[in-house]
Amino acid sequence: MQKNRILPKTEIDLEVDAQDWWQSLPWDKFQDRIKKIQTRIYQDTKHGKWKQVRDQQRLLLHSKAAKALAIRKITQMNRGKLTAGLDRKVYLTAKSRLALLSEINTKYLFSKAYKPTHVKRIYIPKLDGTKRPLGIPTVIDRIYQELLRMALDPEWEGKFHEHSYGFRPGRNCQDAIEMIKKAYKKGYKHILEADLSKCFDNLNHQHILRQISKPYRQIIKKWLKIGVIDMGTLLKTESGTPQGGVISPLLSNIALNILDHAINQVRGLTLLRFADDFIVMSQSVELLYKAKRGIESLMKMIGTMLNEKKTKIVSIQDGFSFLGFFINKFPNRALCVQPQRERVKNFLVKLKTLITTHKQVQTKYLIVGLNSRIRGWTNYYRFCKTHVVFSRIQNILWRWIWNWCKRRHPMKGKRWVYRHYFGKGDRKWQLVADDFELRSPFDTKRKSYQWNVGSLSPYDPREGVQDLWEKRRCGEYYV
Repeated sequence: MQKNRILPKTEIDLEVDAQDWWQSLPWDKFQDRIKKIQTRIYQDTKHGKWKQVRDQQRLLLHSKAAKALAIRKITQMNRGKLTAGLDRKVYLTAKSRLALLSEINTKYLFSKAYKPTHVKRIYIPKLDGTKRPLGIPTVIDRIYQELLRMALDPEWEGKFHEHSYGFRPGRNCQDAIEMIKKAYKKGYKHILEADLSKCFDNLNHQHILRQISKPYRQIIKKWLKIGVIDMGTLLKTESGTPQGGVISPLLSNIALNILDHAINQVRGLTLLRFADDFIVMSQSVELLYKAKRGIESLMKMIGTMLNEKKTKIVSIQDGFSFLGFFINKFPNRALCVQPQRERVKNFLVKLKTLITTHKQVQTKYLIVGLNSRIRGWTNYYRFCKTHVVFSRIQNILWRWIWNWCKRRHPMKGKRWVYRHYFGKGDRKWQLVADDFELRSPFDTKRKSYQWNVGSLSPYDPREGVQDLWEKRRCGEYYV
C-alpha cells in the first residue's frame, strides 16, 4: 500500500499563513510596551538622568516590538509605502515583512559596516509653480530611521520649546493660531513675518550633529552625507536634510530649536514656529528690528538665511498670513482669523481640475473625489471664520457642476438635467447619484477650539496629564 505523502505548500498557502501570522501579532501590546519606554525616556530627560535615558533608548532600539512597529508603519501604514528607493524594492506582502523582521539588525546599524544606500531624488510641484526636491531613501533605511526616531523623539520632546508646533506629537497648526490669539490679548500687536530661504536644503550638518548624542551621531552623519542620485548623477550633500526621509522632520526641529529658545527668552518677544514657518510678535516695532538682526546672526550658525523679499514687519491691523490663515484686526472688532486668499484660490483650482479631467466618469465617482477634497479642506478651517468663504466656494462649485451635467446631455433641457442629477427637499440642487451625495462646505460645522497644549506632551506619564490627552482624543475640547 502506497504511503500518503505530504505535499509541499504552494506560494499562495505560504502567503496566507504569513498573512495570518502577521495580523495575529499583538500590536496593541507592542504599542503599550514602546509607549512605556518612551514615557520613561521623556521623564528621565526632564530630570537630567542621561544614563537612564541612554539605557532606555538602547532597550527600545533592540526591542522586537519596536522593529515590528517600524516595519508596519513604513511598509503598511505610510503613504510612501509604494515608493521605492534606488534598490526598487517595496514590501507589500506579509511574507516580505516577516523576512524584514529577521533582517533588521540594530547591532548592524551601529557597526562600521553599515552603509546606507544613496538617496533617490524626485521632484514634486509646489503651489507657486516651482518644484520641491525630495530625497527618497530605501525602505530598509527608512525602517532604521523610524527606529532611531522612536528612540530620539521622546528625548527631544523634553528639550523642545513649547512654542514649536510642527512635526511634534499632539500638536498642530490650530495650536499655533490659538497662541497668536493669546499673545494679541497681552498686547503683542506687531509681527515679524519671516520666511526662510530653502531652509531644509541649507541646514548646517555640523550644527545638527553637535546637538545629537554621541551614540547616534555617526549614524545620522551617514544619512546626512550619503549623497543623492539625481538623473543618474551622484551629488554630494554638504548641507541640508533630505525631505522625504523619516527622521528629517525631527532633525530640522533639532536644528531650529536654538532659535526658539533664544528669541522666546527675550522679554517682550514671542516666537511661534511650525517647521520652517515662524513669526515673532512684540509690543514694539523697535524690538522687532533688533530681533530680526539677532535672527539673522542665528541663521548663519544654523546654515540658512532670511528671504528679504518675503520677510516683513507688519501691524495686526494690516494683517498677516501664517499656516494658510489670514489674521487681522478690524476696528472695534475681535481678532479675525479666516482662510488665506491664495489657499482658497488653489483649492478651487484643484476642484475645477478634478471636474474638467473627469468629464466621462460615473457621477458617483466624481462625488467621491470631490467629497474627499471638500471634507479635508473644510475640516482644516472649521475653527475660524468661514461663512463668506464657504458661500463663495459653494456657489462657484455649483456652477461648475451644472455645466458638467449639461455638457453630458446637450440635447436635454434644464428640467430634465435637474431631475436626473439633483436632489429634492432639504438637499435641493445638491448633486446625487445612487446613495452618494455631494458634500456642501457647510456640512462641516464651525467649532470652537478650547484645547491649550502649552508645555504638555503625550509622553508625560503623569496621570492627570494623560487624562487631559484622553479627553482631547475624544474631542471634548472641540465644541
